[in-house]
Amino acid sequence: MKSRHGIDKISRCMAVLIFSTCVITACSNDGESDNGNNQPPLLSLTSESSAPLGQPTNIAADRYIKNGLYVIGTQGLVDSNDGGTDGAVAHPTPEFSSTNTQVSGVDEADRIEYDGEYLYVANLPSWDSQSGIENSVSVFKRDVDFALQSIANIPLESDVEISGMYLHENSLGVITRVFGFYPLEDALTVSSPWQNPDNDTRIDIIDVSTPETPAKTHQVSVDGGLISSRRIGNDLYLALQYVPYVEGLPSVNSSNSSLVNYYRYLLQLDNDVLAPQITINDQTLPLYDINDCLLPENA
Repeated sequence: MKSRHGIDKISRCMAVLIFSTCVITACSNDGESDNGNNQPPLLSLTSESSAPLGQPTNIAADRYIKNGLYVIGTQGLVDSNDGGTDGAVAHPTPEFSSTNTQVSGVDEADRIEYDGEYLYVANLPSWDSQSGIENSVSVFKRDVDFALQSIANIPLESDVEISGMYLHENSLGVITRVFGFYPLEDALTVSSPWQNPDNDTRIDIIDVSTPETPAKTHQVSVDGGLISSRRIGNDLYLALQYVPYVEGLPSVNSSNSSLVNYYRYLLQLDNDVLAPQITINDQTLPLYDINDCLLPENA
């Protein structure tokens, strides 16, 4: 367990601010779904809306998420707004050019970073299951004749792919994600990549004040799949998509009793199980309190 001082050092090299959205969108049609009459809840998908998010008074965020888990877990067993019948079991400004940006002052992730003297190049992603493929960032120095000299190699974990990098002052931030190769048939089932328990986003913060000897100072891991990222000044913003993964869910079929028991099991889950986690140098904490989440106004 690292000290608070160790965590605070991140803010001095590259602050990481994270926006995470739970991609479960189900709402209750009857206000209180578990009404004790042994009937499965009447739930439907939330319709798409451009309205701003807020904190509706008709449903708590934890119930909203649990409703979504129910909809995912019972896909194909019940029709929206209707109970089911017996069926099968479901499985759950320098002297060199900079990168073009869409908005001035808002930096975007790149696979190549350059400070006018040193070039940082991320290796290309691998889309197959070959072993022994090294994930790394190569460091090159520009000589006076503009030739490039390889001076260092920064190794990264082998189970990730590099999504992009940010170079700010003497820190290199490398964003990687665990996002494996999935056959088409798996991508169309409940075991899709978005619901992989290992689907997380990582940020390695590397001190490159001496590019010949780069040193990793911090590693941040956040539950959720990376949508996009931006840097503004000292702050790195990540937009993540997260689906709670719950181990040990009971099997469920389309009988009313099975659906009711499945829903009641979800309602008993502790909120900490539903919240994404953030780990900074081996210290893990919930990213936020579930009931602080903002929901669609039609939740």
